[in-house]
Amino acid sequence: RATRVANIPGVTRNIQWVKISRKLELLDLPGILDYGLFKKGNLLKLINTMKDEDNDPEVEVESLCRELTKSELSHILPGFNQAQGDVSQFLSGYALQLNFLASQGTPDIRRAANHLIRKFQTGGFGPVTIERTGDN
Repeated sequence: RATRVANIPGVTRNIQWVKISRKLELLDLPGILDYGLFKKGNLLKLINTMKDEDNDPEVEVESLCRELTKSELSHILPGFNQAQGDVSQFLSGYALQLNFLASQGTPDIRRAANHLIRKFQTGGFGPVTIERTGDN
């Protein structure tokens, strides 16, 4: 009763936590989440399903770049392939491209990392699936 459900896809549109009892909560997600992904907490953080109080956007971008590279999707990140896999160089270029500047005109890496992660989480790079068949 706490969530809308149906035998057709597309009914669940947002992440929902439903309290079943004092010790049990149900996570209702749009789409299908393979149980094996819970072993990969970094993926759940990337899709904004698991919160991380100590989140470091630069570490999240490194994780995102690693996962997209594994899935052969790194080309969706503007400038990543030109940086030849160097995440620091990529973030600097991304910050400059968006005119995210800190003091004295240096690239604001943290702002660029936050922007990149939010853009990924909100579908700004288009539909992307980072899970691959056979992943464990």
